[in-house]
Amino acid sequence: KLAEISTAYKMAGLGSTPAAIIQHATLPYQKQGTCEIKDIQEMALREGLAYPAIIIIGDVVKAREIVAAQHYPLHNKALKITA
Repeated sequence: KLAEISTAYKMAGLGSTPAAIIQHATLPYQKQGTCEIKDIQEMALREGLAYPAIIIIGDVVKAREIVAAQHYPLHNKALKITA
């Protein structure tokens, strides 16, 4: 299906649309890759991505970069809450 999706976007003149594939989302062995939609099939092969996976297409893919650049001081910290 990736070839069909890619072709549809290219034929509509939207081949440079951001795209991502996330395999095994939220699991410790999660894998992902990002690219332009025109290159999605090649990226999936290169990154070893297969089913089950989520395909994300559009500018929302860029949100990952924005969130990754944020500083979260309590990320990966253990907290002890007492009364």
